[in-house]
Amino acid sequence: MKPETVEKIADAILYEGYILYPYRPSSIKNRQRWNFGSICPREYSDAQRGTEAWRTQTECLVSAGANTSIGIKIRFLHTVARQVCELARPVDDLSECADQDFREVDSLRLGDRLFQTWQEAIDRTVEIPEMHWASLVRCPQEFHFDFSAAREVEPLREPGSAGRIVAALIRTRHALSGAVRISVQPLDAPLFRLRVELENLGLLPGAEDKTRDQAMLHSFVSCHSIFRLEAGDFVSLLDPPGAFQEAAAQCENIGNYPVLVGETGERHTVLASPVILYDYPKIAPESAGNLFDGTEIDEILTLRILSMTDEEKSEMRQADERGRKMLERIEADPEHLANLHGVMKAVEPEPEPEADASPEMAVKEWNPWEERPPIQSIRILGVELKLGDRVRLHPQKNADIMDIALTGRVGIIEAIEQDLEDHIQLAVVLDDDPGREFGMMRQPGHRFFYSPDEVIPCALENELGRVDRWPSGK
Repeated sequence: MKPETVEKIADAILYEGYILYPYRPSSIKNRQRWNFGSICPREYSDAQRGTEAWRTQTECLVSAGANTSIGIKIRFLHTVARQVCELARPVDDLSECADQDFREVDSLRLGDRLFQTWQEAIDRTVEIPEMHWASLVRCPQEFHFDFSAAREVEPLREPGSAGRIVAALIRTRHALSGAVRISVQPLDAPLFRLRVELENLGLLPGAEDKTRDQAMLHSFVSCHSIFRLEAGDFVSLLDPPGAFQEAAAQCENIGNYPVLVGETGERHTVLASPVILYDYPKIAPESAGNLFDGTEIDEILTLRILSMTDEEKSEMRQADERGRKMLERIEADPEHLANLHGVMKAVEPEPEPEADASPEMAVKEWNPWEERPPIQSIRILGVELKLGDRVRLHPQKNADIMDIALTGRVGIIEAIEQDLEDHIQLAVVLDDDPGREFGMMRQPGHRFFYSPDEVIPCALENELGRVDRWPSGK
């Protein structure tokens, strides 16, 4: 498998939950962020009685020989606090300012730009040099890594080419320190158990008084690992061969869960992630890029982004660099939406007819719809309705949240259908759905079905005004 393909899968894990729709700091779920796979300082874990992890442990089975070697890569996000600070007075150079001249604010607008206090993230990678398997069997290895603290101040000027400095963005990141321990336990030849432990060695004084957001500034966020073998094979823990099932069951994984990655059947690469996956996960080829939102559905999120107001898009564009690039990608090529619809996977081809089968012996498959001519119109409340007519929706069943959300909305009749029990159903698309054309193309998610007593012809409103319920006696 190409290394970049593995990295794409790992990136989806790295940014799982990094920024959620509607991709703006002002939304509650982005103000109360929750990241998978966060490894915090031990003091904070102890203060939270173990509900926050300070270490991970990954165990997997390896079939190894004399020439086997292994390389390990650990990836995580280093969270950066971004604070908007307004100056007490305009200056020409920040060297003229003292600390007391900066006043922290949640947001600040300068001209057409909006600056907001939030969190950013830096990709971090820890690469363990390739290790010979025999040396790991003889002696476990331990590696330490550090990332330094830093404070960066970006001046913000008044609109105009010669504007004076009126505010600043202050980005602060704290030092991170960790340790990786790798050990190998021989089992029945040629089988071994590989153990990789990761610990956060950072200190957090006063941890019992820290909020989770504060602790995340000292944590490895969305932490995961990639293991690659040369001249050896990993054994699937999800579907181990019968001879290895007992050994697989004894592997203990804490916080990270290893699966095989690559083309189906390849066994030289493992991804250990905080999100539990199947062996050989794949990025859907229709996906044009990461949308960052957990359990993302590309079509729905893309449509929602395109339907944002200009003000909302402006906030999204200025809140985060990754969000800005995502918005530009989607706006630059909205036609890729068509590639997200109606994709069928793993469809078996129809078997060829047997050569000796005679036409007389062929049995035609029964199609009940061939016996039913399509319904062209239906009369509701004295109004003849046909395809393309508008109706106001008044769901009666309240089967789910959509029934409540769509009450009173205007729909366009796309089809009049009859089921095998002779019940009539109107297939409608919403008049204000940005993806209405996909409903006209009969794509799921944009067509809604209602019985005749759940709609009111909009034509009646021309005579009676808006009708919000069925007239009595009808």
